[in-house]
Amino acid sequence: MTTKERWLSENTQLYVGWQDRTEYGGPIGNRIELRLRELFADTIAAIDHGDNPIGPDMVTKLRNIFRSEKFAPYVAGNGETDRSCGWRLNAAVLHPEPALTRLHQLTVMTEDKQVAITIQPAQWAPLHAAVAALTGPGLVPDNISDPDIRQLIQALDSNGYLQKTRQAACGRAACGRAPHTIASAAGATLVGHACVLIRGRNSAVLVDPYMPVGSGEWPPDYQPLKISELGRIDAVLLTHGHPDHFDAATLLRIPTETPIVVPQVDRESILSPDLQMRLHQLGFTDVRARPWGACEKFGDIVVEVLPFYGEQPSVGAVLHPEISMAGNTYVVETGWGRVALLADAGDDRRGRMIDVARREREVDGPVDIVFSGFRGWCTSPAELLGSSVGRYALFIPPHRWGSREELMNDPWRAVTTTSAFGARTLVPYADGGAPWFWEVGLGPRLDETAAERPGFDLYPEQVAAEAAREGAVRVAVMRAGETLEPDHSVTQHPGHVWPWRSLNA
Repeated sequence: MTTKERWLSENTQLYVGWQDRTEYGGPIGNRIELRLRELFADTIAAIDHGDNPIGPDMVTKLRNIFRSEKFAPYVAGNGETDRSCGWRLNAAVLHPEPALTRLHQLTVMTEDKQVAITIQPAQWAPLHAAVAALTGPGLVPDNISDPDIRQLIQALDSNGYLQKTRQAACGRAACGRAPHTIASAAGATLVGHACVLIRGRNSAVLVDPYMPVGSGEWPPDYQPLKISELGRIDAVLLTHGHPDHFDAATLLRIPTETPIVVPQVDRESILSPDLQMRLHQLGFTDVRARPWGACEKFGDIVVEVLPFYGEQPSVGAVLHPEISMAGNTYVVETGWGRVALLADAGDDRRGRMIDVARREREVDGPVDIVFSGFRGWCTSPAELLGSSVGRYALFIPPHRWGSREELMNDPWRAVTTTSAFGARTLVPYADGGAPWFWEVGLGPRLDETAAERPGFDLYPEQVAAEAAREGAVRVAVMRAGETLEPDHSVTQHPGHVWPWRSLNA
């Protein structure tokens, strides 16, 4: 190591900003949600004050706004049709011009300072390469060929965002342990939320990486896993394009040549970013958009792409059925077992995940472990308008406004789908699960002030209770930073030991 080598300080957080110049809102970011919250402000306020979100008064409120001239610009033909049974959305709403949503800004921050830098489109690839080197093998700033990126890295160094000594896996330079000890052996590590590392005997794939950095606000012995603790990553798998599954800031820390498997998108829409295109813009060189049924091999790991049903605007009929939220689920086959990762999947008008599980078992045999979402997300059109996917409400026909729908697997569906796979163990995941998630609105609090939101954010222990009633599968309630070993036991790691009591479902 030369004295000029640098690494990102462990407490340095990155944030990637997208510039949205579309008229109504692009597929990345929340511009359309902000517009809809303004348009439906009275409706959202009524729900906040306790009005029934599926009652007749609420349906009337929705009908009045959707029929109003304020909503007319969203409708094809400027709203010159009767909207009592639905509408056709403006083409600019459905398919925003891709070039009008672009990578724009990198914000680098610690707990006491931050700096935001505008990055030109052609500079994201060299910036990405530099950030990945700062995260992993180390970087000599003077060796960067792009003069603007070299100047940026040198400025970060002079302002204390970089460090001269590589920290070990425990987060301290002289802790007595080498890096890469936590996830270096075979097994499935719950990194946090929907992020899972599956390691075979020799290779590893990382699914839906979304990895905040550590903070002094959380217990010192319970901190987020770091990229440096995961060891070599041979491929990344993304299930879909929602921001808690497609996090550009985390992806910047992964080398640009790493293969990434993403859902196939024929045309970018307001419901689905074209992840292949967007990841190329970020600097990745090997992005593989794969349809359902495809297979990929990475070393001693085989990845099978399965359908992703669920997390659509409605379980049943929708306006513009030709457009959907594109997604993949995956079965990862290692030398020690087969692992299914379902993220936020469930049921919709196209199919059910329990049927996907049955077909997989019939054709390729049972899987061993299922990671499944379990929150159900039992919601209504009026409630959607105030959520992170308010755009979904634009696709729900009026005859469904007075009903709630479960857009994802709930505990019962998670258990029965796991049984259909023939799996031995179910791990409930994809609903936060640690303070660095629940403090930004992902999942329920699970500490000493635990708080559950029935129908939206459940304790994972609810899945174990459901499995006990069904007498079916074993549920492993895992915390972020724990590893499910090939024998299905759970291992905790120093620096990532859950500090709070267990919750009773």
